[in-house]
Amino acid sequence: PAPSHPVREASQDSRPFQWIEGDRVSLGFTGADSLRARNVLRFLEGLPPLAGLPPSLPQGVIAYIAPDSVAFDSLAGGTVPEWGAAVAVPELNRMVVPREARRRTRGWAEARVLQHEWAHLGLHQYLQGLWVPRWFDEGYAQWGSGGWNPTQGWRLRVAFALGKAPALDSLVLDWPRDRASAEVAYL
Repeated sequence: PAPSHPVREASQDSRPFQWIEGDRVSLGFTGADSLRARNVLRFLEGLPPLAGLPPSLPQGVIAYIAPDSVAFDSLAGGTVPEWGAAVAVPELNRMVVPREARRRTRGWAEARVLQHEWAHLGLHQYLQGLWVPRWFDEGYAQWGSGGWNPTQGWRLRVAFALGKAPALDSLVLDWPRDRASAEVAYL
């Protein structure tokens, strides 16, 4: 049987959120998202340990299901590209998932998106504030979410051949804002 997750009321950023608590995650939601919130919490709490990290990481995660794009951008700490299916904010130990995630996922299943952001949080907790290049951070999250697919290597080779692949040093701080460039960068 699934564990019981009590719901409590709280307010964050002037928006009322209800909260459900797990062992490693507190999840805020609004309105009619209670079933989805319980499913997301159950999924995150049930994930296997991240590769190469202690099994207890991440922990103390504050996750939100953002009710609209304004709340999503606000909780994420800035404007999120239209292709951004969810956001991890490691310095706040925060994960933000939009209510309307399906139209933003680049074809990814929500489970993979959640695992990807979970991997970001776990890696940053393990590194305890050490700086890591963006390409490594995204690469670990891709790998940790099962997203690294060697059969798509042909797309990367074509991008390199056409001069459309970003150099690794360009991915240190910034990440491409348009969908096509971001897809190549993730490869």
